[in-house]
Amino acid sequence: MEKAIWRTVTQVAKAIERGQSVVGTDVRDFYEQQVSQYPLYDRWYEKVMEIVENGHHGMRVLEYGPGTGRLASMLMDHPKVSAVTVVEPERQFREIIEEATGGRVNIVPVKAEKYVSRECVDLVVAMASYHHFEDKPTALRNASLSMRSDGLFIIADTFLQPYGFDQRYSPTDREEFADRVMEHAAEQIMAMPELKREVVEDQIRTAILDMLRRGELKVSVPILETQLEQAGFRDVNIEKMIGDDPNVDYDKLGWHFITAKR
Repeated sequence: MEKAIWRTVTQVAKAIERGQSVVGTDVRDFYEQQVSQYPLYDRWYEKVMEIVENGHHGMRVLEYGPGTGRLASMLMDHPKVSAVTVVEPERQFREIIEEATGGRVNIVPVKAEKYVSRECVDLVVAMASYHHFEDKPTALRNASLSMRSDGLFIIADTFLQPYGFDQRYSPTDREEFADRVMEHAAEQIMAMPELKREVVEDQIRTAILDMLRRGELKVSVPILETQLEQAGFRDVNIEKMIGDDPNVDYDKLGWHFITAKR
């Protein structure tokens, strides 16, 4: 009988986490490489800026998980935006954002679950960051508490196909959940315009951590809807992102643009 090299799930997760994309000195290049493999990313940026363009002057914006600061820079350059605050727990990203924005944005070095803005903001954006929230209900409540009445919340993220879950948002059928995670990873890989080893490897790592509920915690849209309602949001609008590649199953790809009002 072969001896198992992993004694616990934690050992597996730690081994995988050591190779995650946010670790290492080349984080900027790898992040940009990842984004280039997902064409719908650019459409997310466009839709956020369309909302800002149609907004009022003097908007105050809060962004969760700004990455390399591309959206933060775009927001800060827009004449209708008066202030931008970004919430970023990773030191490497904070340094990149500081450089990218020329110090023009307020950088908060904590997780979304630990921050509530002292000044009510008009717009909160979570682009590809909601799935990183470890305690999603708390992060959403903090977003609500940070916003003025009638403020707008934008969540641009990828979601698994629906699966059964309990009151704690845990899967009720492990096999079904595992299938949804692996289907999601496969669709992301198949939709890439140019397959690159590093990005494919990252999808595989992410899928394993998703199943272990470590690092990245993707869920299905019905879970988000429930959490938004419980956090006090209303007028939730869910848009499934559709591209123009006939070889991509955009339904299973699971890219969404979601807005809600406080």
